[in-house]
Amino acid sequence: DVYPEFKLSGYKGITLKKKSSQVTDAEVDNTLDYIKKSYAKQGNLNGSEVALDDEFAKKVSAVGTLAELKVLLRTNIEEEKKRDVEQALRDEATKKLSDLVEVDVPKGMVEHEIEMMMHDVETTLKRNRMTIKAYLSAMKKDMEQMTEEMKPSALLRIKSKLALEAISEKEKLDVEQNDLDKELEIIAQHSDKSLEEY
Repeated sequence: DVYPEFKLSGYKGITLKKKSSQVTDAEVDNTLDYIKKSYAKQGNLNGSEVALDDEFAKKVSAVGTLAELKVLLRTNIEEEKKRDVEQALRDEATKKLSDLVEVDVPKGMVEHEIEMMMHDVETTLKRNRMTIKAYLSAMKKDMEQMTEEMKPSALLRIKSKLALEAISEKEKLDVEQNDLDKELEIIAQHSDKSLEEY
């Protein structure tokens, strides 16, 4: 397929809204309450029989006090929220960039992107010791349904890549080889391939 041509404009006006990753006391308390209930259930205890104190903290974690457990929980919740916020920003940017690309994407490009997405799914499943066949059976789908459901995401990914390439070319952006090598190394680690395969 021929690489589609299009004009890209309006990308400098894109704004993204970043949500807060600040952790509230209520979130820490809710998580602590969940841990308490799980602990009680495992020990066949009534929730009221479990006291939230330093002894409890020692039993459910590697820290020595309830105060330290609360700090640990706050840190973990904040890290998770930061990851979620960053992913939401990437998703929003991808969507807004793809909306700027008005082009008929060749069928071959879509099929290739779906193949790449399927490879990602299979790699993730393999890490979890599951086959694509077992996954499809569990989801009550066949391969054709799955690939059909991937088309909108594939188009979104293609259009955002086209937009990023156009912006990179227009703004004369270059990636340092060292930065590229680091990113490829991370990708290789997550995909069970060697760096040389990339």
